[in-house]
Amino acid sequence: QLLTSSHDQAIILSGESGAGKTEAGKLALGYLAAASVDATRAHGSGGDGGGLGAVQRIAQSLTESNVLLEAFGNAKTLHNENSSRFGKYIELRVSPGGQIGSASLTTYLLETVRVARPQEGEANYHAFYMLLGAACCGQLEQLPPPTHGSPSDDVPPSVARHFGLLAPSARRAYVRGWDATSEPEQVARAASSFTSLCDALGKIGVPPAAVSHLMRLLAAVLWMGDVRFEHTGEAAGEAAGAAQVAKRAAGGLGGDAYCRVVRQGAAEGGVESSDEPAIDVAARLLCLPPAALEAALTTRRTVLAVHEEAISIPLRAVEAEDARDALAAAIYGGLFDWLVGQVNVACEAG
Repeated sequence: QLLTSSHDQAIILSGESGAGKTEAGKLALGYLAAASVDATRAHGSGGDGGGLGAVQRIAQSLTESNVLLEAFGNAKTLHNENSSRFGKYIELRVSPGGQIGSASLTTYLLETVRVARPQEGEANYHAFYMLLGAACCGQLEQLPPPTHGSPSDDVPPSVARHFGLLAPSARRAYVRGWDATSEPEQVARAASSFTSLCDALGKIGVPPAAVSHLMRLLAAVLWMGDVRFEHTGEAAGEAAGAAQVAKRAAGGLGGDAYCRVVRQGAAEGGVESSDEPAIDVAARLLCLPPAALEAALTTRRTVLAVHEEAISIPLRAVEAEDARDALAAAIYGGLFDWLVGQVNVACEAG
């Protein structure tokens, strides 16, 4: 009816978890993309929606978008091995001859809380496991080396090679259940999926350097989950005066409520690890000075209304954990939005 009546048409996919919405959407999109290519071959490359090459490029980008969105937006749940944790709206602009001239993708309500706190018995987003599988199989070493915050800082070899994800001190708190030693098949599947993910990124025009930055930030999110906090005494330095404000705001809470980052990991038997602290690795991957990241997680900035003076108020450990998880979720949400933007660029006309 779209071609015969020139009226806009809509396909709505709905249903309970595990009903098959994701797979049905892939089939529908694959059919429409193939039909568009066939229509272009039949009608030639006149002014009816662009040449065959342009239509094939858009059709391929739509197909590859499924791989990207499933990696970063789907996860294993109690009811479904590949559940979409976001909503999406795809708009196809079709010429009178049936050729897709351009397309755009809009996403809604990505479940960013899953990044830090997956429900018991469920998994995190597939992309995290793909990254770990690639690290175990040496695939990350093939990416361009990551950049870092200061040219004078030395990036440890382990961070440069595989973002430090194979370090003995890496607890991987955000991906409970990952065990590279006891589940070799899981590692192999994850590494294979990582290859498909990188291929899909290349096919929509993302250069290798951008892929490396994407994976570096994804690794930073994992390292954020390993940052721990411990209670400490009274605040000192410039935060000392603000500490009194914090006490009053918290109802007179004692000084032991303040916290700091735990900077030494522990290996088996309680022996201290020689690896970099999680906060330092995360900061390097985020191109930040470690002290700046630690300050951002353990204090909050506020402006006193009376003097219009900005002060830093020290946080309790539970508040710092919430700040850490919120930052990790925000970074992941930004990565997802960036991916959607790359898909839309690839699906533009011309």
